[in-house]
Amino acid sequence: MELNESRRKERQMSGKEAVAFLRQAPYVFLATVNADDTPYCIPVSIYMNSDETVYIHCGACGKKIDNFKRNPAVCISCAEYGGTLPTENGGYIVAYRSVVAFGEIREVTDFSEKKDVLSGFCDQQIDPGIEAHNHFMKCVERSFAKTPIYKIQLTSISGKRNGSSEHIVS
Repeated sequence: MELNESRRKERQMSGKEAVAFLRQAPYVFLATVNADDTPYCIPVSIYMNSDETVYIHCGACGKKIDNFKRNPAVCISCAEYGGTLPTENGGYIVAYRSVVAFGEIREVTDFSEKKDVLSGFCDQQIDPGIEAHNHFMKCVERSFAKTPIYKIQLTSISGKRNGSSEHIVS
């Protein structure tokens, strides 16, 4: 995966930092292209396994699915606000982290991969140590065959930050 360079080099995250921030984001914004070439952007929850593949789950039909089928090129983005901080010279900065990544999206058709991804979503969303997790896993087992899962193979990523990481709330 290519690391896109930022204009402000002192704020640029490494590729590893950008992937780590994306991995922990509770939601990302997914942008696709409509049939009339206008942008379409929606928030989605993601799961990333040990590699740099991004997964989403969604309904079986709708505008984003139509867009995926017509044009698999997508962009995802996430950001985090870290407050206003004083600078050494008496000014102020806005602390933040943000990531933008590009890739191609494809439906996951492999039964085993779908099951692993949905289990990963469950573990990510609900503490495996509580009873609700067991209930949720049973629901997933009943519905995972009909739940569409898509994966985004990232081709490039860039991340920026301003302010030190201890000021950013994760």
